[in-house]
This record gives sequence, structure tokens and C-alpha cells, in this order.
Amino acid sequence: MKSKLNVRLLRRIQKKITKHPELFDMSSWSHETSCGTSCCIGGWALILSGVAKPGGFCSFRKDGEVTSAQANSLPEAIALAAYRALGGKE
Repeated sequence: MKSKLNVRLLRRIQKKITKHPELFDMSSWSHETSCGTSCCIGGWALILSGVAKPGGFCSFRKDGEVTSAQANSLPEAIALAAYRALGGKE
């Protein structure tokens, strides 16, 4: 199945990072800093799409159940949720 890239979401991420580069950090999907919540691209995809909340908590489906995860606790599931938010298909 061919994926349809979520360009609108990517543009929102681009604007967020361009306007607030201090809130861009590729070492963690989401964590709190003195400036606010800092995220990688996938983290901003989850927050701006409404899947996650700022501060590192994410609710998503894994094996049919809704799971709440703290930052970096389930990196594979978080990466998959970001991939889907950006338009990826399995």
C-alpha cells in the first residue's frame, strides 16, 4: 500500500522548529526544558497531530489496547505512532 505523506503536518513541524529552534532536539522524542517542551521531528508530529501531550506523555494503540507511555519508554511504538501521523502505512 502506498503512503500519502502528511505535508500539512510536516509544514506545521517546520514552522514550529523554525520559529523556536531551541525546542528542537533529536536526542529525545519529548522532554521538558527551561524553555518548554523540546522534541525531535517525530515528537512534534505526535504533539501537533494531537496524539501526544507536551511533556512526554503519549497515548497510542499497541496490540489493540490504548497505552500511555512516558518519554522514551517504548521507542518502537512511539516511532510507529509518529510514522503513522506523518502518513506512513504498514
